[in-house]
Amino acid sequence: MQPSSIEHIETRDNQQARLIIDGRWFYDAIKPMPVQVFALNFDYYYDLDEGYHEEGQTPQLNDQGEQYVVVWYEGKFFNGPGFPSTGYMTLNEAKDYATSVVQEIEWNEPFTSNYR
Repeated sequence: MQPSSIEHIETRDNQQARLIIDGRWFYDAIKPMPVQVFALNFDYYYDLDEGYHEEGQTPQLNDQGEQYVVVWYEGKFFNGPGFPSTGYMTLNEAKDYATSVVQEIEWNEPFTSNYR
């Protein structure tokens, strides 16, 4: 796959979300529904104020200091509805998770070549 020439990056405070890839799956094999994979420079659930981590637990980030999460909506990460998936260390792990949920996804070209 050749990456798009446009990279989509959002920031909030010291947090960054990069849109890596998006796609569509079909609800009831008829209605197209969105899916996106973002690379985050933070562990989403570790950083939540609600206390989703246990004492002694550390953020789960890959060697690039990121994790990949799946969201089931279009648009920006920080203003999106709902919560993302668990974080994954690679794009392929995140895509495999998404495919396990809805069985078949038509992925578009990545927005960047900078991913693991």
